[in-house]
Amino acid sequence: MFWLLPALYWDSGLSRSGLKVLSYGWFIAAAPALLALVMTFRPDSKGAVLKRLDLLTIGAIGVVLASVPWVGNVTALNEGAHYLLAMCHLATVTGFAIAPRSGRAADLDLPIILLNSVSYCVAFALIGDATILAIVVLLSFIAVMMFVTGQRVMQQLESLRADSEHRAVHDGLTGLLNRDGFIRAVERDIQTGVLEQIDACSTVNATGYQDGSANFDTTSWLILLDLVGFKQVNDRFGHGAGDMVLTQVGNRLRSTLPETSIIARLASDEFAFTIVGASKNGVECTIGRLLDVMSTPYEHDHGSSEVNASVGTTQLRSGAATTELMAEADLAMYESKKATTSYVTHYDRSLKEHFETRIDLQAKLRLALTNRDIEFWAQPVVLSNNLRPVGVELLARWKLADGSYESPANFIPIAEETGLVVEIGRQALSFAASLLERWDNDPELKDIGVNVNVAASHLADGLLEDVVAVQPRGDGRLGIEFVESQLILDHEHGGAGSLTETLEELKRRQYRLLIDDFGTGYSSLSYLWAIPLSAIKIDRSLVMGVEDDRTKAGLLSATVAMARELQVPCVAEGVETDEAIDALNRLGVPILQGFGIAKPRPISETEVTLRRMVRNARGSNQELPDTNEFARSLEQLNADGYRLSVEAVSREMTDD
Repeated sequence: MFWLLPALYWDSGLSRSGLKVLSYGWFIAAAPALLALVMTFRPDSKGAVLKRLDLLTIGAIGVVLASVPWVGNVTALNEGAHYLLAMCHLATVTGFAIAPRSGRAADLDLPIILLNSVSYCVAFALIGDATILAIVVLLSFIAVMMFVTGQRVMQQLESLRADSEHRAVHDGLTGLLNRDGFIRAVERDIQTGVLEQIDACSTVNATGYQDGSANFDTTSWLILLDLVGFKQVNDRFGHGAGDMVLTQVGNRLRSTLPETSIIARLASDEFAFTIVGASKNGVECTIGRLLDVMSTPYEHDHGSSEVNASVGTTQLRSGAATTELMAEADLAMYESKKATTSYVTHYDRSLKEHFETRIDLQAKLRLALTNRDIEFWAQPVVLSNNLRPVGVELLARWKLADGSYESPANFIPIAEETGLVVEIGRQALSFAASLLERWDNDPELKDIGVNVNVAASHLADGLLEDVVAVQPRGDGRLGIEFVESQLILDHEHGGAGSLTETLEELKRRQYRLLIDDFGTGYSSLSYLWAIPLSAIKIDRSLVMGVEDDRTKAGLLSATVAMARELQVPCVAEGVETDEAIDALNRLGVPILQGFGIAKPRPISETEVTLRRMVRNARGSNQELPDTNEFARSLEQLNADGYRLSVEAVSREMTDD
C-alpha cells in the first residue's frame, strides 16, 4: 500500500524538494525488496533455478514498479505514469493470486489484494481518470477470482501431494508402512531418541512392558517376522486368498503389538516391527503372545488356512543404520526357520560369522561345480541272504585343494538352499550313465545297478529331461532315489499330480524309483499305493540296533510284509554289524546297505569290492526266509501297547 503515498501527495502542495526527498527515499526503501527478488532466482545447490515466488518477491515487483514514475519527475504525473501504475497493480495482485504459498502467508493474500485494489481506486479517483479507474476495478475483480480459484487448486494439489507421500511409504494392501517407510520411521525415532529414551529405573513386567516395579535390563528391539506356509496358500487358492490372509496378518499385528511399535510389511510375506522398553524375556513373551494370535486359522473365500511364522530379533542401538539392523534380524529369522525348539532367535555376532562362512563356502562350491571338482563315491547294496551286490548308491564328495574332503553335512544343506543341489544331481546322473556304460562289457559288474539321489527341487523341475539326456533308454539299472515328503507336501497344496506323472513316466521308461529314508518323519501310507515304486529304503534309525530291540524288529517285520503286499522289495540302510545282518535276514529284509557291509569309497576301490563280493556269492542258493503276515504283525504290536507311525523326512546325498 505504501506506493499509494506519492499519488495522494501529488496535489498536496509539498515543495519540489520535499517530493523529491519522498520519491528518492521511497526508491531506496524498495531496494531490499528488489534484492530479495534477485535472490529468489539464484541457482540452488543442484544448479536448478528456484521457481517459487513468495510473498516478499511479489511485493517487490509492485514496490519497484510503483516507485519508478516518481524518480526524477516530481512536477507532473503524466498519462504514461497512470498506465504504469495500473500495470504495477496488475503485476502485484496477479502475483498474489497465483503464487504457490500456504500457511499464514496464504491467509494474508486476499486482504492484501483487496486493500491494494481499494488504494488504487482511491488514488485514481482523486486524480480523476475514469478510464484508469475502470481498468483498476476490472483488474481487481479478476485478481480476486484468480485468488479464489488458485486457492482451490492449491488445496487439491496439497491433497494429491499428501496422498502421494502416504502411498510412497505405506503398503497398499495392509495399510502398514512399507520398507522405505519403516526405515525412515525407525531412523527418525533413533535420531530423535524416541527408541532410546528408556528410564534407567524402568522395568519390564510379565507381558514385556515397563512398569517400574523391579530392576531389569530393558532396551528397544527391531524384529522381523516371516510367514511359514503362506506360499502354499497362494499356490493352492490364488493371490486373492493370499491377499486376504496378509490383510488379516496386518490387523493382528496392529491389535496385538503396543501403540509405540512401528509396524511394516517389507515384502510379500515378511513383516517388521519394533518393541520399545522390553527385556529379552519380555520381548520373547510379547512375540509368543503374538504368535499365538497369528496361529489362529485365516479365513478366505476358499475356507481357512493355517499360517505360522518364524521370528528374528536384534537390539536397536545408536550409530547402527536401520538397514544393518534389519540384516541382523534377518539372519536371526533365518536361523529360527531351521530351529526345532524355539520360535524366535536373537541375533548375536556368531550368527554373522556363521553366515559369512556359509557365503564363502557357497562361492567355493559354485566354483567346484563349474570345475567339476565334486567326486562321486559309491557304496554297495547287497542281497541279505548271500551278500551278492545288486547295485551301488552314489554319494557326493567334495575334495578341497589341500587334499581333504568337505563334509557332505556342511555343503549339501548349502547346495539345497541355493539350488546348486540340482547341478550336483545332474553331474551325478552323468557319472552314473558313464559308469553303467563302462560296466556293460564287464561280466562281473554288468548286472549291477547305480542309484542317484535327487533333490526335491530337481524332482519337481527337469528331472525327466536330465535322466533321458544321459541315458535315453532305461534298462532297469539306473535308479532314482527321492524322499516321499516332497510328494506329500505337494499333494496337500494341490501340486502332486505333475510329480506323480513324472515318476510314472520314469518308471514307464524302465528307470528304477526308490523312496529314501522311509520311516522317519511325516508320511502317508496311501502314497505307497499311488507311486510306481521299485523299492523302499528303510531309514537307519529303524535298523540300527534291531538285533537287540524287539520294537524295531516288529516294525521292520510289519514294513516288510506291507512292502510285499505292494510287490516291492525293502532295502535296510545303516547296517553296522554281522548280528544286524543276521537279524535282518531272519526278518525277511531282502536287501541291505551300510558300513557293516562296505563303506563308501572312490569308484575304483568300490569296483574291487564289488568283484570280490560277486565271486564270494557265487554258488550260494540260500533262499529268503518267510516272515509274518502284515496284519498279524500290526496286531501283535498293538497288543504289546505300541502305537505305530511310519514317516519320512528329507535327507539327501549324505553319508550312510
